[in-house]
Amino acid sequence: MKITELFKTQPRTYSFEFFPPKDEISAVDFGFNVGQLVKLNPSFVTVTYGAGGSTQERTFALVEYLQNKIGLTTMAHYTCVNASRSKVYDDLKKLKELGIDNTMLLRGDPPKGQGTFTPHPEGFTYASELIAYARSNFDICIGSAAYPEKHPEAET
Repeated sequence: MKITELFKTQPRTYSFEFFPPKDEISAVDFGFNVGQLVKLNPSFVTVTYGAGGSTQERTFALVEYLQNKIGLTTMAHYTCVNASRSKVYDDLKKLKELGIDNTMLLRGDPPKGQGTFTPHPEGFTYASELIAYARSNFDICIGSAAYPEKHPEAET
């Protein structure tokens, strides 16, 4: 279910944001904690995406598990860091094939040690470009984030 539909039908919503477990021990703890949190009946859950896409496979596996095995409406975070347009297309297609209709599209932070963000030569510089591309290619519910005052790297 698209999260926008939840907003139309539920007067109040709340969600949980999860970070993919880093190892087997963390995964066991995560499984227990999710079991407890599911009892609170969240409207949806989101799963983060590590810097530079470092947790991409774990993010995709976790959203698939939470939605298709546990039955939670999920939103996968996704960034355009180090991603060409063709990779973005393939990744968003994969999420759709997994049954994920909700994606938090972000520019993302530069990989550790890089300093400032450098877009992939065949990728996107801004989240707005990523969003426009996703919107023109996929029927998905898109979330994003912004700096209300000014992004530290913005000129204006």
